[in-house]
Amino acid sequence: MEAFGIDEKKLRELAATRGGRIALNGFEYQRAFAVLRLTSMVLGRAVSLVDEHVPARLRYEWAEDIDEIDRQGRIVLWQCKLGEQWSTASKLAELLLGFAPKWLWTAPDQRHRLSFRLVTADPAYKAHARNAEALAPDRREDTRAHFLAALTTVPGDRADRARWQDDADAAGHDALFDALWSATRVLYIPNEPTRDAPDRRFAEHEAVKELATARPSLLRGQDVIDAALQGLRALLSVMPIGAPQGDDTIARVDQAPQHILPHHVADRLYPFAPRLNDSGTPLELIDRTRLLELQQRASMAWFVARRPEWSDVVGGGSAGNGFFERSVTTALVDQLRAALVDSRSREGRLRVQWLVGAPGTGKSTLALRAAAVLTLEGACLVVDARFSLAKEGDQASALADAIRALANDERPLLLLLDDPFGAGSGWPDVLAELGRKASAIVVLAATPDLLLENSEHALQNIAERPRHKVIRPDEAERLALARIYPQRHEWLMASEEDLLVLAMEASSGESFDAIVRGIWRTLNGGAEIPRRALGRELDWQVAAFMLVVYFHRAYAVCPLPLLESFLEARAAPDDAIGEALLHLKNAQGWSIFQTHEPDRKLGRNWAGVSSMHARVAEVAWACRPADAWQLEKPIAEASVKAAGSARMLGSALAALHVHARQEPSSRMPAFLALMGEIATAWSEAPAHAIETRNLFSLILQCKHGGVPIADQLRETLRRRVALFDAQSWLAELALGALAIPRLETPDRAHLSSLLESADFSIAAGRAISFGLLLKEDKALHARFIDRLWAIIDERADGGVNSGLITWLLTNADSASIQKRLPTIRIWLTGHAAGHTVRTALISWMKKAKSPELPAYLSECIKDLGAERSAYTPASAAFVALGTLDLAHAQVMVPWMNWASAMLERSRGDRSAQIVANSIHGVLTKSRAHARALGAKPASKVLAAQLSDARSRLEAAHAAWQAALKTHAEPAVQARRA
Repeated sequence: MEAFGIDEKKLRELAATRGGRIALNGFEYQRAFAVLRLTSMVLGRAVSLVDEHVPARLRYEWAEDIDEIDRQGRIVLWQCKLGEQWSTASKLAELLLGFAPKWLWTAPDQRHRLSFRLVTADPAYKAHARNAEALAPDRREDTRAHFLAALTTVPGDRADRARWQDDADAAGHDALFDALWSATRVLYIPNEPTRDAPDRRFAEHEAVKELATARPSLLRGQDVIDAALQGLRALLSVMPIGAPQGDDTIARVDQAPQHILPHHVADRLYPFAPRLNDSGTPLELIDRTRLLELQQRASMAWFVARRPEWSDVVGGGSAGNGFFERSVTTALVDQLRAALVDSRSREGRLRVQWLVGAPGTGKSTLALRAAAVLTLEGACLVVDARFSLAKEGDQASALADAIRALANDERPLLLLLDDPFGAGSGWPDVLAELGRKASAIVVLAATPDLLLENSEHALQNIAERPRHKVIRPDEAERLALARIYPQRHEWLMASEEDLLVLAMEASSGESFDAIVRGIWRTLNGGAEIPRRALGRELDWQVAAFMLVVYFHRAYAVCPLPLLESFLEARAAPDDAIGEALLHLKNAQGWSIFQTHEPDRKLGRNWAGVSSMHARVAEVAWACRPADAWQLEKPIAEASVKAAGSARMLGSALAALHVHARQEPSSRMPAFLALMGEIATAWSEAPAHAIETRNLFSLILQCKHGGVPIADQLRETLRRRVALFDAQSWLAELALGALAIPRLETPDRAHLSSLLESADFSIAAGRAISFGLLLKEDKALHARFIDRLWAIIDERADGGVNSGLITWLLTNADSASIQKRLPTIRIWLTGHAAGHTVRTALISWMKKAKSPELPAYLSECIKDLGAERSAYTPASAAFVALGTLDLAHAQVMVPWMNWASAMLERSRGDRSAQIVANSIHGVLTKSRAHARALGAKPASKVLAAQLSDARSRLEAAHAAWQAALKTHAEPAVQARRA
């Protein structure tokens, strides 16, 4: 890496001379110290055991050295040494000889940046804990003698020194020694394992403590701590170190050095961090390290007839697992790479790459493979969002903010979607929100042509790249498939089927229709099922598949609670039906069902089941046995008992509606019959059987998907409103959303009755919409706000929607906010990522001139962290800091230091613009305060701290601006080209 100023090619040649084995104990000691340095880098401050140098980037040579560039641009080269006698002249000479080639191979005008550090557990250096100290002066001349003596001997041809002896001779041996001696310091760090975790070295233990202190909600529980530590270790080296021999040594691995930046560490820690969004939607990050780990333990599962996973595609066509490279992969990767580079300019609309084609053509697998290629080459980080997303409230904005916060100009984000445009999908809204602010994000989405065409009207703020049409395999691709299945070579070369059909037929030796018919037989114990069989006669496995393909033929996932209710009358397993389905395989050994497990935060009402592919479901439904069995009424009856999954059911019904509209004459009657049965079942069910909030979710989800709402459901809403119970307010909202005429216009008494009986805690995010009905009546609106505050008072320790608190901070009166400040701060203590609330609180405190503002700003910075999602509250904080008077000048110092570190770390990154634009007020005010404080002897220390922090921030801001212009130039040139 050029930034290190050291000839990388020569270092690789030097490493190539080293063979044999290394001590396992020494390797683990060095790796533990490297974990500590990663912690310092991601936290952006000095950490335990090392009081100097905060790394901005790190170069890790496997089992050799740790090289850093710190925040001030200095190059710090560490060597970790176990054993004793490192204070003796001979050992010190050995150390300096190890540093010599890096000094020699650094350009002369850059050598002033070099600092060398010995990290050792030698007890002789116990006094050098935390602060690296200079080498002992009384050892200097003895060490020089050993150093010069070594350089006067002729090195062997294969020795390290043979690569740099001539350079040392040219520099002068004495001059080389003097330069190395003066630049070298020593730091003592113990090596013993910790008492509570014997497999964790002392430095790693301190790293975990630092992370837990900086993020109180980050590492909770021993399992989580161990997983996070393994994640950081993997970042340093995903190569297996192998089993140690009897002498406790391991084989040296010839592996290129790892170049690590702060965002790489943050990506590794993301799975253990608090969710960065309040929508409850899980986000899975796929980084290069994750894929390298998968490469090391290549999947043995044969890839055919199932949803593709990263382990299937990461090895490419040489993995030997049934996967082969598509002819269009290179062109797609090139097009995406160009879009990713272009996105770093943070200009223009959201860049979107569609992969379109018919079901079964291999779109999903191609998208996953292209994403893997780009991630492995370091071109991007992937957000794996291959899940359905129901349209819900303000979820789109929260989710877009969370995704945007992960984007980085040095490493753009690739958002991976799969079939995102089912009816009632929330993804169009998320894409529109992402497009409202330019970010280093590119979207790669696989979708059938028809679903994309149906959703194009809802897609806004996007810059569509030329579409890639995924078609049937060409001759070269069929030849690649024939190499995998040589017994089917002749048939494959002549076939013109889609990829899914080709792969399944080649693997099984049967026709696609025969394979699907065989699934029905397999589920029936190997026996044929008469087409005229009665539905009640079918085994539970057959009935389950019937229901699943009923939905999946329309690209809809069947809610697991609905399936369980549907099977209640049959001899199905008492529990864990989803797990039981996973063990059902067809004659070829392929899983017949796929389960879709939600994030634990979402709960089991979001769990679902599908077949192996929508194309399979389509054919399975067409050739189903017992085809006279009408499923509409059993589905409706089962849905009443599974009302908790109403949102997921509503999305599935919306997908079925789109499916019916494609062939209205043959499909629409059955769909309308289904909606009629559901309307009857839900209308006739007592209120305690179906909560109003579930009725609300079903109706709103159907509305979003364009599904006509039956008159029975409309009347049911009116009856629910008339109950004036805890959930009647949701029925009132639904009536308004559907624009259903009421029997009379709601008057004040009506709204007051709804308000008094309402339990807004059941859907706090929706409560704000109800407040809009009351905005014309100041007294009712004030009472409404009191009811919302009551929710927060009762549930301050968790379970409160951040949007609700933010709304109250923006709309409630100052007196009520002031009263709840302790409660809100308790909530923030348990929500480190609650930055929307933090921003609103700071803005309110500034506007209200709250006397607690200085104290809160001092407290807030401790929890802020370095994530990009923290930039918005930081911006609000800097605006507020510019209003502080002289008595609170000390609050400015840590904030200016935080901004300096952030801008130094984010040079060329336009995402830091929001902070950079808000610092001018604090720079002006701190200059005035420093001048006033400097005139008083008692406050000169604080005046100096203010001046130093301001000067550093001004320098960091200037460097950030300069880098921004430099980084923007390649994208500008690319667009011109």
